[in-house]
Amino acid sequence: MSLILVHLGDSQPEYLVDCIKQIRLWSKTIPLYLIIEHPYWLVTSEALKDLKVRMVLASSVKKSPQHVRFLEKYSGDTAFRAGYWKQVQERFFYIQDFMLQMNLTDVLYSEYDVMWYYDISKILTTLQGSTQCIRFVKSEPGRAHPAVMYFPSIYHITTFTEFLLTYNSWNDMKALDEYAKVHPVAYLPVMPFKRTESHYYLYVNQKWFGFVFDSLVVGQYLGGIDPRNVDGRVTVGHKNTEAVYTFDDLNFSWKVVDGLWQPQVHHVPLVCIHMHSKATRCFMSDRTISPRADYNPQKLLASLPQNLSEPTA
Repeated sequence: MSLILVHLGDSQPEYLVDCIKQIRLWSKTIPLYLIIEHPYWLVTSEALKDLKVRMVLASSVKKSPQHVRFLEKYSGDTAFRAGYWKQVQERFFYIQDFMLQMNLTDVLYSEYDVMWYYDISKILTTLQGSTQCIRFVKSEPGRAHPAVMYFPSIYHITTFTEFLLTYNSWNDMKALDEYAKVHPVAYLPVMPFKRTESHYYLYVNQKWFGFVFDSLVVGQYLGGIDPRNVDGRVTVGHKNTEAVYTFDDLNFSWKVVDGLWQPQVHHVPLVCIHMHSKATRCFMSDRTISPRADYNPQKLLASLPQNLSEPTA
Protein backbone atom coordinates (compact mmCIF):
# COMPACT_ATOMS: atom_id res chain seq x y z
CA MET A 1 0.00 0.00 0.00
CA SER A 2 1.26 3.48 -0.80
CA LEU A 3 0.29 7.04 -1.65
CA ILE A 4 1.68 8.82 -4.72
CA LEU A 5 1.78 12.54 -5.49
CA VAL A 6 3.09 13.88 -8.80
CA HIS A 7 4.44 17.39 -9.45
CA LEU A 8 5.55 18.12 -13.00
CA GLY A 9 7.07 21.38 -14.20
CA ASP A 10 9.42 23.76 -12.40
CA SER A 11 6.96 25.70 -10.24
CA GLN A 12 7.33 25.61 -6.44
CA PRO A 13 3.77 25.49 -5.05
CA GLU A 14 3.54 26.19 -1.34
CA TYR A 15 0.32 24.23 -1.09
CA LEU A 16 2.16 21.01 -1.99
CA VAL A 17 4.04 21.26 1.31
CA ASP A 18 0.78 22.00 3.15
CA CYS A 19 -0.77 18.90 1.59
CA ILE A 20 2.06 16.66 2.77
CA LYS A 21 2.08 18.14 6.27
CA GLN A 22 -1.66 17.51 6.50
CA ILE A 23 -1.27 13.92 5.28
CA ARG A 24 1.29 13.24 8.03
CA LEU A 25 -0.99 14.63 10.75
CA TRP A 26 -3.32 11.67 10.11
CA SER A 27 -1.14 9.10 8.35
CA LYS A 28 2.15 8.59 10.15
CA THR A 29 3.39 5.46 8.39
CA ILE A 30 1.88 5.20 4.90
CA PRO A 31 4.69 5.08 2.29
CA LEU A 32 4.45 8.47 0.55
CA TYR A 33 6.13 8.98 -2.83
CA LEU A 34 6.51 12.38 -4.49
CA ILE A 35 7.41 12.16 -8.18
CA ILE A 36 8.97 15.46 -9.21
CA GLU A 37 10.30 16.74 -12.50
CA HIS A 38 12.49 19.51 -11.08
CA PRO A 39 15.14 18.83 -8.38
CA TYR A 40 14.27 22.02 -6.47
CA TRP A 41 12.41 20.03 -3.82
CA LEU A 42 15.36 17.71 -3.26
CA VAL A 43 17.79 20.46 -2.26
CA THR A 44 15.73 23.25 -0.70
CA SER A 45 12.65 21.84 0.98
CA GLU A 46 13.60 21.69 4.66
CA ALA A 47 9.88 21.43 5.42
CA LEU A 48 9.72 17.98 3.82
CA LYS A 49 12.79 16.40 5.42
CA ASP A 50 11.07 15.29 8.61
CA LEU A 51 7.89 14.10 6.90
CA LYS A 52 9.21 10.81 5.52
CA VAL A 53 8.60 11.73 1.89
CA ARG A 54 10.29 9.46 -0.63
CA MET A 55 11.41 11.87 -3.37
CA VAL A 56 11.54 10.43 -6.88
CA LEU A 57 13.05 12.39 -9.75
CA ALA A 58 10.94 11.85 -12.85
CA SER A 59 14.12 11.42 -14.90
CA SER A 60 15.01 8.36 -12.79
CA VAL A 61 11.80 6.56 -13.77
CA LYS A 62 12.11 4.43 -16.91
CA LYS A 63 9.47 5.41 -19.44
CA SER A 64 7.11 2.67 -20.59
CA PRO A 65 6.19 2.24 -24.26
CA GLN A 66 2.86 3.91 -23.45
CA HIS A 67 4.65 6.93 -22.00
CA VAL A 68 6.88 7.24 -25.06
CA ARG A 69 3.83 7.07 -27.34
CA PHE A 70 2.10 9.76 -25.31
CA LEU A 71 5.04 12.13 -25.70
CA GLU A 72 5.11 11.47 -29.45
CA LYS A 73 1.37 11.95 -29.81
CA TYR A 74 0.53 14.87 -27.54
CA SER A 75 -0.63 17.91 -29.50
CA GLY A 76 -2.63 19.86 -26.93
CA ASP A 77 -2.07 23.22 -25.27
CA THR A 78 1.39 23.64 -23.72
CA ALA A 79 1.16 27.38 -22.92
CA PHE A 80 -1.57 27.40 -20.27
CA ARG A 81 0.12 27.40 -16.85
CA ALA A 82 3.42 26.27 -18.38
CA GLY A 83 2.12 22.96 -19.69
CA TYR A 84 -0.80 22.23 -17.35
CA TRP A 85 -2.94 20.30 -19.85
CA LYS A 86 -0.02 18.09 -20.84
CA GLN A 87 0.96 17.49 -17.23
CA VAL A 88 -2.51 16.40 -16.07
CA GLN A 89 -2.34 13.58 -18.60
CA GLU A 90 1.34 12.72 -18.34
CA ARG A 91 1.12 12.21 -14.56
CA PHE A 92 -0.73 8.93 -15.14
CA PHE A 93 2.08 7.61 -17.32
CA TYR A 94 4.57 8.44 -14.57
CA ILE A 95 2.39 6.61 -12.05
CA GLN A 96 2.27 3.58 -14.34
CA ASP A 97 6.03 3.67 -14.89
CA PHE A 98 6.78 4.02 -11.19
CA MET A 99 4.37 1.28 -10.13
CA LEU A 100 6.03 -1.02 -12.65
CA GLN A 101 9.55 -0.03 -11.58
CA MET A 102 8.78 -0.54 -7.87
CA ASN A 103 6.29 -3.39 -8.31
CA LEU A 104 3.66 -1.47 -6.36
CA THR A 105 0.07 -2.51 -5.78
CA ASP A 106 -2.82 -0.87 -3.94
CA VAL A 107 -1.82 2.68 -4.80
CA LEU A 108 -3.82 5.75 -3.88
CA TYR A 109 -3.06 8.75 -6.08
CA SER A 110 -3.89 12.26 -4.85
CA GLU A 111 -3.59 15.69 -6.35
CA TYR A 112 -1.79 18.00 -3.93
CA ASP A 113 -4.61 20.50 -3.51
CA VAL A 114 -6.48 17.69 -1.73
CA MET A 115 -6.37 17.87 2.07
CA TRP A 116 -6.62 14.55 3.94
CA TYR A 117 -8.41 14.11 7.29
CA TYR A 118 -8.19 10.36 7.87
CA ASP A 119 -5.57 7.63 8.14
CA ILE A 120 -4.86 6.70 4.52
CA SER A 121 -3.63 3.26 5.56
CA LYS A 122 -7.15 2.53 6.84
CA ILE A 123 -8.68 3.84 3.62
CA LEU A 124 -6.42 1.58 1.55
CA THR A 125 -7.16 -1.42 3.75
CA THR A 126 -10.85 -0.86 3.10
CA LEU A 127 -10.22 -0.49 -0.63
CA GLN A 128 -8.18 -3.71 -0.67
CA GLY A 129 -11.28 -5.57 0.52
CA SER A 130 -13.47 -4.06 -2.19
CA THR A 131 -14.00 -4.93 -5.84
CA GLN A 132 -10.59 -4.61 -7.48
CA CYS A 133 -10.87 -1.96 -10.16
CA ILE A 134 -10.00 1.70 -10.60
CA ARG A 135 -11.96 3.90 -8.22
CA PHE A 136 -12.57 7.65 -8.32
CA VAL A 137 -15.16 10.31 -7.54
CA LYS A 138 -17.96 11.31 -9.89
CA SER A 139 -20.35 14.16 -9.07
CA GLU A 140 -22.13 14.86 -12.35
CA PRO A 141 -22.89 13.24 -15.72
CA GLY A 142 -20.22 13.53 -18.38
CA ARG A 143 -17.21 14.16 -16.14
CA ALA A 144 -15.31 12.40 -13.35
CA HIS A 145 -12.72 13.65 -10.90
CA PRO A 146 -9.14 12.31 -11.07
CA ALA A 147 -8.08 14.26 -7.96
CA VAL A 148 -8.20 11.02 -5.95
CA MET A 149 -7.83 7.63 -7.63
CA TYR A 150 -7.24 4.07 -6.48
CA PHE A 151 -5.16 1.73 -8.66
CA PRO A 152 -5.17 -1.87 -7.35
CA SER A 153 -2.45 -3.06 -9.72
CA ILE A 154 -0.18 -2.26 -12.64
CA TYR A 155 -2.74 -3.90 -14.92
CA HIS A 156 -5.39 -1.36 -13.94
CA ILE A 157 -3.25 1.75 -14.42
CA THR A 158 -2.01 0.34 -17.74
CA THR A 159 -5.55 -0.13 -19.06
CA PHE A 160 -6.16 3.52 -18.24
CA THR A 161 -3.02 4.84 -19.93
CA GLU A 162 -3.75 2.71 -22.98
CA PHE A 163 -7.19 4.28 -23.11
CA LEU A 164 -5.74 7.79 -22.86
CA LEU A 165 -3.67 7.08 -25.95
CA THR A 166 -6.81 6.30 -27.95
CA TYR A 167 -9.11 9.00 -26.57
CA ASN A 168 -9.43 12.09 -28.75
CA SER A 169 -9.38 14.73 -26.04
CA TRP A 170 -6.74 15.99 -23.64
CA ASN A 171 -9.33 16.79 -20.94
CA ASP A 172 -8.60 14.34 -18.11
CA MET A 173 -12.02 14.67 -16.44
CA LYS A 174 -13.91 13.81 -19.62
CA ALA A 175 -11.44 11.07 -20.47
CA LEU A 176 -11.97 9.39 -17.11
CA ASP A 177 -15.75 9.43 -17.56
CA GLU A 178 -15.42 7.92 -21.04
CA TYR A 179 -13.05 5.25 -19.70
CA ALA A 180 -15.78 4.18 -17.26
CA LYS A 181 -18.09 3.42 -20.19
CA VAL A 182 -15.81 0.70 -21.58
CA HIS A 183 -13.92 -0.61 -18.53
CA PRO A 184 -15.04 -1.82 -15.09
CA VAL A 185 -14.75 0.95 -12.50
CA ALA A 186 -16.19 1.73 -9.09
CA TYR A 187 -16.90 5.05 -7.45
CA LEU A 188 -15.77 6.63 -4.20
CA PRO A 189 -18.89 7.84 -2.36
CA VAL A 190 -19.46 11.56 -1.73
CA MET A 191 -22.74 11.28 0.19
CA PRO A 192 -23.77 9.02 3.08
CA PHE A 193 -27.30 8.41 1.80
CA LYS A 194 -29.18 7.50 -1.34
CA ARG A 195 -30.13 10.39 -3.63
CA THR A 196 -31.72 8.92 -6.75
CA GLU A 197 -31.20 5.71 -8.72
CA SER A 198 -29.65 7.64 -11.61
CA HIS A 199 -27.13 9.27 -9.26
CA TYR A 200 -26.02 6.01 -7.65
CA TYR A 201 -22.36 7.01 -8.06
CA LEU A 202 -22.79 9.59 -5.28
CA TYR A 203 -23.38 7.08 -2.50
CA VAL A 204 -22.53 3.58 -3.73
CA ASN A 205 -20.77 1.43 -1.07
CA GLN A 206 -20.75 4.26 1.48
CA LYS A 207 -22.22 2.19 4.32
CA TRP A 208 -19.56 -0.46 3.76
CA PHE A 209 -16.76 2.15 3.63
CA GLY A 210 -17.99 4.16 6.62
CA PHE A 211 -16.66 7.43 5.20
CA VAL A 212 -17.07 9.72 2.18
CA PHE A 213 -14.87 11.78 -0.17
CA ASP A 214 -15.10 15.26 -1.68
CA SER A 215 -15.38 15.93 -5.40
CA LEU A 216 -15.10 19.71 -5.53
CA VAL A 217 -18.36 20.64 -3.88
CA VAL A 218 -17.10 21.02 -0.30
CA GLY A 219 -13.73 22.49 -1.20
CA GLN A 220 -15.18 25.13 -3.51
CA TYR A 221 -17.79 26.13 -0.96
CA LEU A 222 -15.41 26.40 2.00
CA GLY A 223 -12.42 27.93 0.22
CA GLY A 224 -13.74 29.25 -3.06
CA ILE A 225 -12.43 28.45 -6.52
CA ASP A 226 -8.95 28.92 -7.93
CA PRO A 227 -8.34 32.72 -7.83
CA ARG A 228 -6.56 32.55 -11.20
CA ASN A 229 -9.89 31.66 -12.80
CA VAL A 230 -11.74 34.69 -11.36
CA ASP A 231 -9.21 37.56 -11.54
CA GLY A 232 -8.21 37.12 -7.89
CA ARG A 233 -11.69 37.54 -6.45
CA VAL A 234 -12.69 35.79 -3.22
CA THR A 235 -15.38 33.22 -4.01
CA VAL A 236 -15.92 31.55 -0.63
CA GLY A 237 -19.40 30.04 -0.59
CA HIS A 238 -19.20 29.08 -4.27
CA LYS A 239 -21.82 26.52 -5.27
CA ASN A 240 -20.70 24.20 -8.04
CA THR A 241 -23.67 24.21 -10.41
CA GLU A 242 -22.38 21.30 -12.51
CA ALA A 243 -22.56 18.80 -9.65
CA VAL A 244 -25.89 17.07 -9.02
CA TYR A 245 -25.62 17.72 -5.29
CA THR A 246 -24.76 20.84 -3.29
CA PHE A 247 -23.00 21.76 -0.07
CA ASP A 248 -26.41 22.41 1.47
CA ASP A 249 -27.27 18.71 1.09
CA LEU A 250 -24.41 17.60 3.32
CA ASN A 251 -25.07 18.87 6.87
CA PHE A 252 -21.36 19.72 7.06
CA SER A 253 -19.55 20.21 10.38
CA TRP A 254 -16.08 20.13 11.96
CA LYS A 255 -15.32 17.72 14.80
CA VAL A 256 -12.20 17.29 16.94
CA VAL A 257 -10.90 13.72 16.64
CA ASP A 258 -7.75 12.79 18.57
CA GLY A 259 -6.90 16.48 18.89
CA LEU A 260 -7.28 17.22 15.17
CA TRP A 261 -10.06 18.92 13.23
CA GLN A 262 -11.94 16.48 10.98
CA PRO A 263 -14.76 17.40 8.57
CA GLN A 264 -18.00 15.46 8.85
CA VAL A 265 -20.96 14.99 6.52
CA HIS A 266 -24.12 13.95 8.35
CA HIS A 267 -21.79 12.84 11.19
CA VAL A 268 -19.81 10.59 8.81
CA PRO A 269 -16.07 11.31 8.33
CA LEU A 270 -15.24 13.28 5.18
CA VAL A 271 -11.77 11.87 4.55
CA CYS A 272 -10.61 14.57 2.15
CA ILE A 273 -11.45 18.03 0.84
CA HIS A 274 -10.47 19.09 -2.67
CA MET A 275 -9.31 22.65 -1.99
CA HIS A 276 -9.73 24.12 -5.47
CA SER A 277 -8.70 27.61 -4.29
CA LYS A 278 -5.29 26.24 -3.20
CA ALA A 279 -5.87 27.96 0.17
CA THR A 280 -4.70 24.83 1.96
CA ARG A 281 -2.90 26.30 4.95
CA CYS A 282 -6.03 27.64 6.64
CA PHE A 283 -7.64 24.20 6.44
CA MET A 284 -4.96 22.33 8.40
CA SER A 285 -6.25 20.00 11.12
CA ASP A 286 -3.86 21.27 13.79
CA ARG A 287 -5.23 24.81 13.91
CA THR A 288 -6.29 26.19 17.28
CA ILE A 289 -9.62 27.36 15.88
CA SER A 290 -11.69 25.40 13.40
CA PRO A 291 -10.50 25.54 9.76
CA ARG A 292 -11.93 28.40 7.72
CA ALA A 293 -11.09 30.58 4.73
CA ASP A 294 -9.15 33.28 6.57
CA TYR A 295 -6.53 33.66 3.85
CA ASN A 296 -5.20 36.71 2.01
CA PRO A 297 -6.47 36.32 -1.58
CA GLN A 298 -3.85 38.56 -3.18
CA LYS A 299 -1.00 36.82 -1.38
CA LEU A 300 -2.43 33.46 -2.44
CA LEU A 301 -2.79 34.59 -6.06
CA ALA A 302 0.79 35.86 -6.16
CA SER A 303 2.07 32.45 -5.00
CA LEU A 304 0.49 30.53 -7.90
CA PRO A 305 1.82 29.98 -11.45
CA GLN A 306 -0.14 32.34 -13.68
CA ASN A 307 -2.23 31.54 -16.74
CA LEU A 308 -0.45 32.25 -20.02
CA SER A 309 -3.34 31.25 -22.27
CA GLU A 310 -7.05 30.86 -21.80
CA PRO A 311 -8.32 27.62 -20.23
CA THR A 312 -9.48 25.14 -22.84
CA ALA A 313 -11.98 23.40 -20.56
